[in-house]
Amino acid sequence: MNEIALSITLSSDYLTKEDFENDKEIAVFNSLLNGYYEADYKSKIFNKLINVFIGEKEKPVFKNTKHEKVFSILFPDLEQQVTFGTGKGGYKEWGVKKFTADFYDKKENTIYEIDGESHFTEIGKLKDRYRDGLLRLLYGVNTLRITNEEVEIMLLERIRKVGVEKFVISK
Repeated sequence: MNEIALSITLSSDYLTKEDFENDKEIAVFNSLLNGYYEADYKSKIFNKLINVFIGEKEKPVFKNTKHEKVFSILFPDLEQQVTFGTGKGGYKEWGVKKFTADFYDKKENTIYEIDGESHFTEIGKLKDRYRDGLLRLLYGVNTLRITNEEVEIMLLERIRKVGVEKFVISK
């Protein structure tokens, strides 16, 4: 009997199939990266449908990028979407009223920013330097910038550490 070999497509813009040891690793990686890790995936969809039918509106929620979602799985104890204000008269003095950090570790007084492509333009780099410097000046907070590629590498390392068998892939 001939077996049909299925080709698994990798959902990464940064890693290649050569970075993975086998198709199971790729399957788990894809599943986590694409958001199928949510245990209540079906119930969220059901609740949204019910809200549409009964006319309730959901409160607006900031949408994290897929790499921010993955980072939150890797580091669940970090606070997410923490706002730092520039104080009374801050807009006039600094040109900005507030900043929202992707992740914040209060104990270490460190912000973790997950940086996609927009952060690698010249204007993006200047904005980030200004923001990081101002947060350091006003709050004494350090900022650690992590690229989307680094998040994917961290994810692959965690999958290997935990072992693919520990992950349940379900939609």
